Amino acid sequence: MKYVYITVSYTRRGAIALIIGGSVFWASETGAFSSAETTRSATMSAGSGETTLLGIQGIDSQTVVEEPQTITLTNRTQSSLEVTIQSRNNRFNFSTSQLRLNSDSGQSGDTSVSTATDQTGDVSDVIQFLAESPENGTNIQVARQLTIRSDSLGANKGQLVYAVKTDQSNGDIRVYDPVADTVNEPPQTRPASALGDTADIVGDSTADIPYLTKEGSNRIFATTVGNNEDTKIPKSNSTNPKIDPNKPTRIAVGEWQPATLSGKLILAESNQGNIAGVDPDGNAEIIAQPGNGCSAVMGVADIDNDGTDEIIFFDGSQEIRYLNQDGSTEKVQTGGVGSNNGSGIGPPADFDGDGIPRIPFINGSQNPALITVDGKKTILNKNGVARKAGVAPVDIDADGDLELLFLGNDEGKIQYVDDVLSSNTIKTLKADGKTITPVEKVGLGFGRKWER
Repeated sequence: MKYVYITVSYTRRGAIALIIGGSVFWASETGAFSSAETTRSATMSAGSGETTLLGIQGIDSQTVVEEPQTITLTNRTQSSLEVTIQSRNNRFNFSTSQLRLNSDSGQSGDTSVSTATDQTGDVSDVIQFLAESPENGTNIQVARQLTIRSDSLGANKGQLVYAVKTDQSNGDIRVYDPVADTVNEPPQTRPASALGDTADIVGDSTADIPYLTKEGSNRIFATTVGNNEDTKIPKSNSTNPKIDPNKPTRIAVGEWQPATLSGKLILAESNQGNIAGVDPDGNAEIIAQPGNGCSAVMGVADIDNDGTDEIIFFDGSQEIRYLNQDGSTEKVQTGGVGSNNGSGIGPPADFDGDGIPRIPFINGSQNPALITVDGKKTILNKNGVARKAGVAPVDIDADGDLELLFLGNDEGKIQYVDDVLSSNTIKTLKADGKTITPVEKVGLGFGRKWER
């Protein structure tokens, strides 16, 4: 029998019978569109009902769910299915993007869905499922709309990323998981000179950590806990702009609509002091040429609540600024940010759940502090406890609230502000009972945990 391809838009009137080429195909109500292709006569449908060939549970387009959301897929065919799961606009990440469900009818598999690292608030996207049977050519395609509420604004509760000095190099990346109380070592080709926060950079639905290196001809890599090797971001044919790995800096990952390049870009300082963006294929472009230069990029977020994202960066005069999508820049009146071996700044985050993003930084008196875009500053401790190095917002004690991580003046050990904007208690981090002393010039980053 020749292939038959069906695309059906469903309504809530129930099942629809289609007669094509002498065969009857039944399509159950799904709440979204589905399609199927097969070399044999079969019932082609996908949805939550017990009569569908690919059962999908955990998606309701009318409901906003909290992350992470579990989606369960059930194979109700008589053959094995290989299911690929994708986010149409890359706004979601998955604990696994591929499932194999064997030929025993009724076998189920789960994937956990959360918002991508650069997404905040209520995030909507279309999840696409492609189920193929290598045994008989059955092909089922399904799309579902899902809205997930991100667990924090501009930051990711989960894990702490930093670098340590070892016998082999000065900049070996480590990732601390506070729930498991374990330190993981992702694969690394070169020592890191700068870190960025995690995002699905290379399209593998995992939390990739971007890093810069001073060694070798290739300067940009991405690494992932659990992988066997890291990923080299290839250099493009263009010689300009070049990312500068030689200065104490911070890099970020995000989408920027005005850019010629599309998708998630690694944002960093160029060798000319501009803001540069590099895509996963190594294509680069100048995002902006600030008059005061750029020495670090902290993140992409709607920091001024105008409905569009801004790029938050640290200029050449040690001032925090943000770039609007029309190309203009604004200065955040901090009164000075501490800078020594590194820049004492971090990405914006909502620390108390009031919907207001605050930029964390270390002031000139070595105090951890927060500031809003309109210049309202809150000093969290006035005892000069912090070193002038990169900071990070992380739920480091797994209590459901963000803490502010920084390098303390206590021999450079990682410390944190607990109960931010309330008691502001200073504590020292211990991983598996031990304190951590990272490389100061690399600073701290944050990441989301993904089960593999």
